[in-house]
Amino acid sequence: MNSLLSTVRRTGFLILVGALLIILVAMGIIYLQQGAKQGDLEEQSAKLSLVVAKPLPDAKELKAKYDEVNQALAPLDVPAALEMIVGIAHDSGIDTTAGSGKLTIPPPAKPKAQKVGEGSYQVLSLNSVKVLGDYDSVVAFISAIDSGNTPETKTMVLKRLDIRQAQVARGKQQAEPETVAILDLDLYMKAK
Repeated sequence: MNSLLSTVRRTGFLILVGALLIILVAMGIIYLQQGAKQGDLEEQSAKLSLVVAKPLPDAKELKAKYDEVNQALAPLDVPAALEMIVGIAHDSGIDTTAGSGKLTIPPPAKPKAQKVGEGSYQVLSLNSVKVLGDYDSVVAFISAIDSGNTPETKTMVLKRLDIRQAQVARGKQQAEPETVAILDLDLYMKAK
């Protein structure tokens, strides 16, 4: 009986030690996984603190920006939109005088309705607008159209651009290298 009792004690002790080892190994695995998770959480926390650290804009400033965007989205008729493009070209150094052939805007189609996100807009598509001039003037025109820095260009989207160098002969004069850009752009307006 003593030998049976001592065998049960040894077996019970081994079972108890085995169970404790299994628990300790499981806890060790969980502990090792926590380091990786903690690193991810610290990284997320650092990114979030950068966002939270930025001061919120003033309500008056937000209202001013909102009003500016609404003004830029005001409906335009086609002649006014074309005048705006011609004005940007002139300000960029493109010769916009009649007959110069430096700025060609094919007649656009009527504005079409388009839904973007939650809003409905009128989109005036100007396709195959051709600009001809020296490199700096043409690039200045494209930059002005695409920058969105002015209220007129905030709602313009440059869809396609083809730019190249060409030899242009004017009458009996020798051909001069000029930059030719052909672009498609959309002008967004609030729906009427």
